[in-house]
Amino acid sequence: MSRTRNPRVLLWILIVALLAYVAYLYKAEGDKNASPPPDPPTVSQSTIISDFRELKGIQVPTEAELGGQFYATELLFPEEFKGEVGDVFYVRMEDGHILTTVSYRIEELSEDVPARATYTPLEDLGAQFVPDGDYTVKNITGQKIAPNDSE
Repeated sequence: MSRTRNPRVLLWILIVALLAYVAYLYKAEGDKNASPPPDPPTVSQSTIISDFRELKGIQVPTEAELGGQFYATELLFPEEFKGEVGDVFYVRMEDGHILTTVSYRIEELSEDVPARATYTPLEDLGAQFVPDGDYTVKNITGQKIAPNDSE
């Protein structure tokens, strides 16, 4: 009788194939259970609004006129805005004489909870600038600002 017709050889081949298949399934299941990479840190729109309401430590690329001081009136967030490092948004501001729109980019985020952001002004786009695409406008001039020591 030849070896290829021997039932024991066929049985061993089937056992090895079965073991290989079980090992493959075990490895594939292990890959599914691996934890996904952590999400990148983000900053919320409300935190950005608060930062620009106060304008503490935020650079404004345009000089105010007649001794005035710039304050933000609206923030425009593109539809795809996530609050991650590198995201760009727009701030409409004025000093009583000049109206302008400035684009800002989130440069870095702290590990604090909630995250704090550092912003870099990109370009003074002028008063009549309207961003391309869909975006959300947040008006911040009509909102009351609670003192820091209030509840």
